[in-house]
Amino acid sequence: MRARVFDDPACEVAPVVQDVEALEGGIEAFHRAVLQRAGGVWFDFEQLVREVYCEVVRPGDRVLDVGANNGDHTFQVAPCVGARGKVIAVEAAPDLAAKLRRQLATHYPAFANIVTIIAAGAYDRATTASFFQVPGHGGLNSLKDRPNVGFEKVEGTVELVRLDDVVELAGEPISFVKMDIEGAELFAMRGAVRLLDAFKPVVVFEFDVISARAFDYDAADLLEFLRPMGYRVYDFFGVEMERAENFERSQVWNYIAFPEGSPLKGRVLDRLRKYMLDTFGVDVPTVR
Repeated sequence: MRARVFDDPACEVAPVVQDVEALEGGIEAFHRAVLQRAGGVWFDFEQLVREVYCEVVRPGDRVLDVGANNGDHTFQVAPCVGARGKVIAVEAAPDLAAKLRRQLATHYPAFANIVTIIAAGAYDRATTASFFQVPGHGGLNSLKDRPNVGFEKVEGTVELVRLDDVVELAGEPISFVKMDIEGAELFAMRGAVRLLDAFKPVVVFEFDVISARAFDYDAADLLEFLRPMGYRVYDFFGVEMERAENFERSQVWNYIAFPEGSPLKGRVLDRLRKYMLDTFGVDVPTVR
């Protein structure tokens, strides 16, 4: 999660917010208020991602870690699924995929029958494509040469797969999907229509306007895909991202897509709110 700093001591909201959009400044003002409570610098959202799957995933479940990177989530979610479960780690960067395999063999041999590593990128079709690696900053690797990434990039070629084509490796049910693939998230979702429709997993993903623009889509396209699939999108503070404008004014990049009517939504958001208070000392306003 990228840090964003504000210095606005007047930025405050009530302990219970009935309508974020009714606030002066809308979701941007709400996020600024939370950020002020965090001391002006965002906390580590990767810890919050972990809290989501710790609440969602149960022994025997199947999980997709799309954009596995260094394997932080791959190897942390493995104990959640247990010996009868499965974790599929999808990683496009050849060096990172190789590192994942070394880690699995050397440090996590107990997970050998749980974790499967796929050295490919997730997309809406099986093909090959250009891939831009950022040496020393693997979390910024992308299928597009994004203008907002100021580091040196090395262009190569990678294989791309549809998640619907690899889901057989995981079996049933798929309960949780994490996507962090630097702008390609919507394309990966389009290649996962069957599994999203059949299993209705909770999906944690990243979205930022500039990266999406590099892939020629926007927040409206994202919502137009997810809503007919029966999903509603929330930020990690419990604000529903009902309109494209919310994404454009948002001060965060991490979101959760819940199946409509899922009881997991309340449990996950309550857990996140408690974790932020207990761990970071941040009392997030309750959104009604």
